[in-house]
Amino acid sequence: MDSSLGMHIRAERRKQKLTLRDLSNITGIDYSLISKYENGVVTPPPEKIRLIASALNLTEDALLSFGQALDLENSMRRGTEYTMLEDDQIVVSDSLANKLVLKAANGQCELCGQIFPNGEAFLEAHHVIWLRNGGTPTIDNTVALCPNCHKRIHLYRDPADIEKLIKAAKKHK
Repeated sequence: MDSSLGMHIRAERRKQKLTLRDLSNITGIDYSLISKYENGVVTPPPEKIRLIASALNLTEDALLSFGQALDLENSMRRGTEYTMLEDDQIVVSDSLANKLVLKAANGQCELCGQIFPNGEAFLEAHHVIWLRNGGTPTIDNTVALCPNCHKRIHLYRDPADIEKLIKAAKKHK
C-alpha cells in the first residue's frame, strides 16, 4: 500500500492532539490496526475510512484527496499514467479509491458476480459515470469488474447493467 493516506491520518490525529488510543475509542477501531493504517502496512477499507474521517472532523473525500495528491506526486516519479481534466482536477490511474474498491470486492465482479481465485488480481476498477462525462474518481463512483464485464460495459453500455453498477457503487459509501 502507498502510505500517503496513513501519513495523512497520523498528521491529522496529531494535529488534533489525539493518541492512537483516543482515535480507537472514538472510532471503535483497534488502536493497533489504526497504527498499521498509519504505517502503510494495511489499507483501511472504505467503512473504516469513513469512521476515521468522521472522528477527525474531515470529509471522506478530504481524507482520500490528500492521499491521492501524494499518490500523484509519487506516480509522476514512477511514470504512472495520469490525466489532467479541464477544471484542473488530476486523476491518477492507480488512485487510492480504485485500490480500496478492488480490495473490498474480495475477488468478486460487481456485475456478473463471478468470484475469481486470488482475489483482486483478476478485477479491474471502472468508473460508473465516466470521468470525461463528469464522473469522479471516488469510491462511490468506482466498481470492481472482471475483464469480460469491463469490456462489455464499455462496448454496450446496457442501461440495466449501468443501473446495477450504480447500486453497487453506492454500497461503497
